[in-house]
Amino acid sequence: MVFPQPPINGRPAMPLLTACYLLLALVALLLLTDRFRLQPFVALVVVTAGFGLVIRMSISQIGNLFGIGFSNSLQTLGLVILAGQLMFVLAEQSGAADRLADAAPRRRPRLAQLVTLIGTVAGVASTPAAALAVLMPLIRSLGRNRADGGNRLTVFLGLALSAGHGLLFPAPAVVAGLAILGAATGRTLAIGLPIAVITAFAGAVAASAVMARLASTRLAPVHLGATQTWQAARSGSAAHRTAAALVAASLLLVVLLAIQSLADIPSEPFGGGPAREMLLGVGRPLVLIILGPGLVLLALNRWSRDVISTEGWLGRGLIQAAPAMLLIGAAGGFQRVLQETGMAELLGEKLLDWHLGLLLPLLVAALMKMLQGSSLVAAITAAGMIQPLLVPLGLDHETGRALAVLAIGIGAMTVSHINDPFFWLIGENARLRNLQALAVVSFSMAVQAIVALVLLQIVALFAGIPG
Repeated sequence: MVFPQPPINGRPAMPLLTACYLLLALVALLLLTDRFRLQPFVALVVVTAGFGLVIRMSISQIGNLFGIGFSNSLQTLGLVILAGQLMFVLAEQSGAADRLADAAPRRRPRLAQLVTLIGTVAGVASTPAAALAVLMPLIRSLGRNRADGGNRLTVFLGLALSAGHGLLFPAPAVVAGLAILGAATGRTLAIGLPIAVITAFAGAVAASAVMARLASTRLAPVHLGATQTWQAARSGSAAHRTAAALVAASLLLVVLLAIQSLADIPSEPFGGGPAREMLLGVGRPLVLIILGPGLVLLALNRWSRDVISTEGWLGRGLIQAAPAMLLIGAAGGFQRVLQETGMAELLGEKLLDWHLGLLLPLLVAALMKMLQGSSLVAAITAAGMIQPLLVPLGLDHETGRALAVLAIGIGAMTVSHINDPFFWLIGENARLRNLQALAVVSFSMAVQAIVALVLLQIVALFAGIPG
């Protein structure tokens, strides 16, 4: 086997070869999990260590980077996943989830459309993964009576969140582009909103087509191992109260995550004073894990041991959330190792000589995303690279800058795969094996990018911007 040259300042001297090793890591993970059925967390840890060793990182460096990424992911996303899991367990055990399932629209397209619209708007949250985690209790409940347990709805929600996060203000990826490229917020939002909605529905159509063709995607309904139920709640008003509280809590947490996105903007609309610090705090994981399950538990109004003890509903919720939390942490560790290689930036710079109009910012951002996993890092890096090229690309005016921001935003959401915790979160909640998730989720995100690019090119054509 041919190894790359020793790292220079901690980064490999052959980024293209490093990218090839990332592809091999993806293949290895698929074989370990789908063929040999190795537990995904263990497989991801093994693949991360193997990748680091192949590119000549030291064992100490691999361990340090993985630990940093693991802890950061647990801090920012792990507690949010736990909050969502606790909310769903309380709703399921009390009968509230069944009440919501009974109240869901009977027509399948109507519910899918509703979920897609909710996901598109919720995409403005601080991270799409956090928004998915807090909305999953609601989606699981609404999909309980479906043959697949709501797995398709989960995929639709994830794709809609991706579209909204890449194209709508105040999603951080869009805010980063606005700040670096100097685009107008109003113009960017006016162009991005209809494109985000169309793109989200295009992703849902693509995912439906792929899932229909995958015979192995006939998945069992979601069951979380519940054994003990409170029959009094199922037959009384408590289930109705808890169902209403679950809906309110899910939507409230999404609103708090969106407020946090606004507060992340260092200037407008909140400035840099105490008000901004307070609003930054309302979307923190600690606040979410207190508010979400707390509201549902207050509506349930049952404080016996079978609910709040280690052996009760809350205890089982903690146990059931643990595998997803560990997997998200491992994905964050792998992402951090990839970011340290610097291959994304080095390869992205090689694209800058290709004057491809709006396609260039999308390609640069997409390459960043695929190679290092973070949408926000991809958007910031791509915007910095594209900013000096606005004039030669014909984008150095109000509409052109807005289009460049949106091209970078949707590129930064394309294509999610094993180095992105969001990919794992969708796959785990939709009960997809890794190869299925790549075929459904990653492919559909690529379709969304193509659709968004075509729509952006149409706007550019009417604005008189050369292709």
